[in-house]
Amino acid sequence: MKRVLGRLKDFLATAFLFWLTWVCVNGLWDSIELGYFKGRYSRGLYLSDNPIAFWFWSGFFGLGTILVGGMAVLPLGRLR
Repeated sequence: MKRVLGRLKDFLATAFLFWLTWVCVNGLWDSIELGYFKGRYSRGLYLSDNPIAFWFWSGFFGLGTILVGGMAVLPLGRLR
């Protein structure tokens, strides 16, 4: 029973991280396509206003998405 619960927890963690990766990729793709990062309390960041900052944040979010995707793969090794 413990083994089944352990595998279930690993599977749920993997599924959640893959879902999080999917959400991040969609958000990043939309931001790059529109040229706009929506700001919560500010007017946001437009590609035309500040291209260096825009591409910095795009790279930052892209790297974070890759790291989350890599973390999602780690529990798969324990599912054997």
